[in-house]
Amino acid sequence: MQVFQVGKKAALKLILGDTTVLLVSLLLSLILRNLDVPARHTILINIYAFIPVFALWILGFFIYNLYGRSTVSTSKNLPGSIFQATLLNALIAIIYFYIVSIPGVTPKTTLIIISVFSFLLMVLWRVIIWPKLSRRPNETVVIIGRNAELLELYKELNENHSLHVSAVIYDSRDSGALKAELKRLKSKVIIVDMTNPEAEDLFTSFAPDEILRLRFINPAWLYEELFGRIPLSNVTNAWLFAHVTYEQKLYDSAKRIMDVILAVIMGVLSLVFYPFVALAIKLEDGGKIFIHQDRIGRGGRVIRITKFRSMTGDDKGSDFFKSQLRVTKVGKFIRMTRIDELPQLWNVLKGEESLVGPRPELIPLVEKYSQDIPFYPVRHVIAPGLTGWAQLHQINSATDPHHATAVEATREKLSYDLYYLKHRSLLLDIVVLLRTIQIIFSRQGS
Repeated sequence: MQVFQVGKKAALKLILGDTTVLLVSLLLSLILRNLDVPARHTILINIYAFIPVFALWILGFFIYNLYGRSTVSTSKNLPGSIFQATLLNALIAIIYFYIVSIPGVTPKTTLIIISVFSFLLMVLWRVIIWPKLSRRPNETVVIIGRNAELLELYKELNENHSLHVSAVIYDSRDSGALKAELKRLKSKVIIVDMTNPEAEDLFTSFAPDEILRLRFINPAWLYEELFGRIPLSNVTNAWLFAHVTYEQKLYDSAKRIMDVILAVIMGVLSLVFYPFVALAIKLEDGGKIFIHQDRIGRGGRVIRITKFRSMTGDDKGSDFFKSQLRVTKVGKFIRMTRIDELPQLWNVLKGEESLVGPRPELIPLVEKYSQDIPFYPVRHVIAPGLTGWAQLHQINSATDPHHATAVEATREKLSYDLYYLKHRSLLLDIVVLLRTIQIIFSRQGS
């Protein structure tokens, strides 16, 4: 189905276009540096030198989600994302050429020029040219029903121009009127839950051949595709049995190996930060360097984690403690860079945590949310993580329920956690880890 499908062909075209932009940027930088068109030999040497760099730069664009589905928010922030990806890519190139020396190539000056050209041309390509090349007539779709999640879909479909869709809502139970409305709109795409008996009754006036000419899209599936989370109204025991498994032996084993290898590497490399972080914490207020907290891990078991202290005291998970504490200046920095989480690598090595998974919550919060939010304990089916799918999507204080009780924000977090539980795989874990690099580099979150 063309409508709403994640475009693999479109992603490939974007990669080819981005590669062309990088090659043109390299050529322009050589011309500007030499104030003349360089010899063919010089061009070939530089292309050879920059091929590995460009491959890493494409990875950098992937980290900044420039090949994922475009949403209203990502479209608005596209120039900013390209700029941040360019900065990250420049840093990658500096490190690469510091390690690899290629005769006949002087990357220092070229890198500065190529970074400027690549940013300007990338914005031109992605913001102006690509939308025109990928433009096609909008297809009208009819959403049957009216609830909070369907209204979210309606808003996204109409505001997200990359989908090329115009959506209308139909909430009458008149089968004949629906038939007439579809004919008037010339629409053959219907977003409706056909497992709902009331929805099925809407098509009693339709002949079998008329039904077969229509395309039905499940709103729960579309909601997942567009927002990367599960609509909680769809979550039942039957849904859990169908989509969430307690154990995936092959995946769990591979993930554990990845956790141990990366935790050892990151743990050893991070030791260099410990003296500086400890000194900065002590110099600011003289308080303790580490805090120790009991949180809920896999299967509801209590685990004790250690973090660098980022607040004026130890947050115990209650609104009273939250109101009495504030984030320190040092704490703000180590939170944004996730340095405060580094001591938890020991929990990863012990198997109490994973690098990727639902956030481990404090005991009082788990008790509160388990009472107020149906199916909340399901997130404890797997080990909690230092980063996760929900953390990627709730990276600011307005949406992230960070320690203090925030029931509605936590409902949203649960919808992301359930999406991860349903789709968890090594590929998704790698995506989360790479996107976390973006967040750290962008200094987002708290």
